[in-house]
Amino acid sequence: MPRTARATPGGYCYHVLNRGNRRAEVYHTADNYAAFVALLRRTCARIPMRLLGY
Repeated sequence: MPRTARATPGGYCYHVLNRGNRRAEVYHTADNYAAFVALLRRTCARIPMRLLGY
């Protein structure tokens, strides 16, 4: 059974990271990384939030 979603109240800073298992590479090509950055941009435009670093 899937776990329930965590509550994420606004007004707080959250530390989120992307890292592969055993520190394996996550982005294998520059295009993979560019797609991730584009996704961050689209998400910040759609949902009001500040992205402090990536």
